[in-house]
Amino acid sequence: MKVTLEDYKLVVTECEPDDIKAELLAIGDGTWHEEGGQWIFPMDRFDDLRTLYMARLRKSMSIEDHLKALTTHMVAKGYSKSTIKSYHSHLKKYLLAVDNYTSLETFDAYMGYLVDKVQATYSYCNQAIGAIKLHGALSGLIHPRDVNQVPRPVKHVVRPSLMNEEQVEKFFSVVTNERHKTAFMLAYLSGLKVSEVASLKLEDLDEARMLIYAGPDRRPVPMDKKMLSQLAYYRSIFRPHTYVFQQDHGQGHITTRSLQKAFVSNRRRAGLGEELTFHSLRHTYAMNLVERGTGLDRIRELLGHTFKQTTEHYLGLIPEQ
Repeated sequence: MKVTLEDYKLVVTECEPDDIKAELLAIGDGTWHEEGGQWIFPMDRFDDLRTLYMARLRKSMSIEDHLKALTTHMVAKGYSKSTIKSYHSHLKKYLLAVDNYTSLETFDAYMGYLVDKVQATYSYCNQAIGAIKLHGALSGLIHPRDVNQVPRPVKHVVRPSLMNEEQVEKFFSVVTNERHKTAFMLAYLSGLKVSEVASLKLEDLDEARMLIYAGPDRRPVPMDKKMLSQLAYYRSIFRPHTYVFQQDHGQGHITTRSLQKAFVSNRRRAGLGEELTFHSLRHTYAMNLVERGTGLDRIRELLGHTFKQTTEHYLGLIPEQ
């Protein structure tokens, strides 16, 4: 079924006359033209025809068809594998929940279910919204502007968990693996994200200038003497050839997951609280900069923040005197 506008009239083509004859007749004011193989309707029947078109479109594609269309589009657009996997999972859950009936109403009801019944997290709901919004745009079943009518869950601000000097000393005292120790120090002494630590290359290290070029934008981050010494010692033992942290087998780099698991393992050995994560090392680095009086703009540059407001978040963490 295809609906086009010609000479201020709505023309319905690409459908057998008997296929939807009863439904088109029920709309009213339409006439069948045998010669052109088309139905003609006045403009005021647009909403009725759109409703019929959407209903038939829903029937014509299975859940697997929609999932395949989403995946094909995301691969072509260069989405990451993890994002594609996440969107695929969210869309499948949604389509199964609404019996493959996509509309603004079922979208709104499904999000209400996630927030009120499942009590899903803010990030989980946002991923679901992204997946369904993209599906709606690709299928034409939900207009992108209509998605904004669906209320998003309220984001609860979580203050980063910091490590005091005693906790830092206790943590590093139990780390015996030099690879993990070096990785942890890059986060604590240079403020690198776990993903930046994992993907760090040898060419990103400038020992002569005592700089580390971190992240995809290769922002320059100072390397203090302790970090420089640790990197030299680590390289003398492991002798990496491309990435600082090579995989044990293969040419790639160590995974972020393996570093996070290593942090948790050492945190438990040190008897520290579960609120601390690998990212706490980076937050503690930022806090140390704040307490040393480093300017806000300089901290933003070192952390690689795009927005100044993100860096200002750290200023609220200074303990009251």
